[in-house]
Amino acid sequence: MDNKVLVVEDDEDLGEALCWVLERDGYDVRRATSALDGIARVTDGFGLVLLDEDLEELSGGAVLRVLSDLAVRTPVFVMSARPSGWQNDAFRHGATACLRKPFDVRRLLELIDAFYRAATRTAWPGDVRQLSTDDLQRLAAMSREELDDLPFGAIRLDEEGRIDRFNRFEGDAAGYFPPSVLGAKFSDIAPCSAVKEFAAAIEAGCATGLDSVLRFVFPHHGARTVVSVRVHGDPETRRVWIFVSKARGEVAPALSDAALGDALVGFR
Repeated sequence: MDNKVLVVEDDEDLGEALCWVLERDGYDVRRATSALDGIARVTDGFGLVLLDEDLEELSGGAVLRVLSDLAVRTPVFVMSARPSGWQNDAFRHGATACLRKPFDVRRLLELIDAFYRAATRTAWPGDVRQLSTDDLQRLAAMSREELDDLPFGAIRLDEEGRIDRFNRFEGDAAGYFPPSVLGAKFSDIAPCSAVKEFAAAIEAGCATGLDSVLRFVFPHHGARTVVSVRVHGDPETRRVWIFVSKARGEVAPALSDAALGDALVGFR
């Protein structure tokens, strides 16, 4: 999601303070000093709008109604010094959140951060088979903290097959504390690496950048769970990404432990 934030605030001191705080926190901030200016600028591709409810020309509620009429879907946080009675109207007219002035700046930043994190999580497909080329490029550039917010497992192996990325989702699913497996050989902790097709996909991904999709039946939390596995290699760095998502609504047939190895691969 775009980190551009539009601050629509006619109080000079507060408007400048908000812009300064947001810019310091890494956001690309623009300022509008009136309702009409804000309406004119909101179509410039902002990811979020901070809107004063008590503007002179138009109320925040009126601005929200205009944006709705213009089919502008940009999320809006409404701010007001009124003691009560305005929040319900703001939400009814499309506000994403409401903040009563004066508010703690740290609370504002936490709220914005939580909003962007939630928006990022919902932007990803639920099945890693649906990841696009652009998605894969975004994933490769993510920090460890950003990977921890993903709604699916993400593991990266170096050219020696050692784990140098292991996100929170995968740790919770596999029962590992992520820092404890960093530097470990993937083959030492993942039984799927013994499966011929899986091992071949990792080798090909490392050597040629092959992008493979596999379907597995895994013993997971006491049940047989079908998962989608995306193996994506980078031949320049010889690193391999492994993305894992649980297949929604799919239950594998009951298998004996002896038969489980034969069924690990075979879903596509």
